[in-house]
Amino acid sequence: MIYIDGDSLIGFEKERLDYDYVLTSSVAKCPEISVDKDETQNVSITVPRVTGMVRIEVTPEFGDKNVYKININYPQSNNSKLASILVDGLQIEGWNRDITDYRLKIEGEDIPVVSYEQDDDKQTVVVETNNITGDTKFIVKAENGDVTIYNVTFERVKSSIATLNDIKV
Repeated sequence: MIYIDGDSLIGFEKERLDYDYVLTSSVAKCPEISVDKDETQNVSITVPRVTGMVRIEVTPEFGDKNVYKININYPQSNNSKLASILVDGLQIEGWNRDITDYRLKIEGEDIPVVSYEQDDDKQTVVVETNNITGDTKFIVKAENGDVTIYNVTFERVKSSIATLNDIKV
């Protein structure tokens, strides 16, 4: 039997050599691995620092050795969606995290400030902004590598005003 932190490895079968074990996200080191062995067996256990492959070599007095492997890993978030995209501090009208392309009409010459709110603290967000148009791309990468790309494009509203406010002489 193989034990992980004192508990029996779920699904252990002595003929099965490969296993996967998922750590809880709060764990900062590899769990303690121990085994039940016959007194005539020599057992060598190699463990990673946190995640990776545990190797348990079991060598009998006579015959071929077996190597049990346990792949230790973290559950990784697949959330590559943003909680919100903001333009000048206000959420985009009609915001939906599953819609990735937004075309917004703006007036005037000022370039709006575009920002975001993450939905998961394990995300990596790269922001690419065109300093002339204000168009912005958010590349959101989840912990597991999934990626979502949001695009915010601005369309300047052309003025149709053909009158003057004042004439000074």
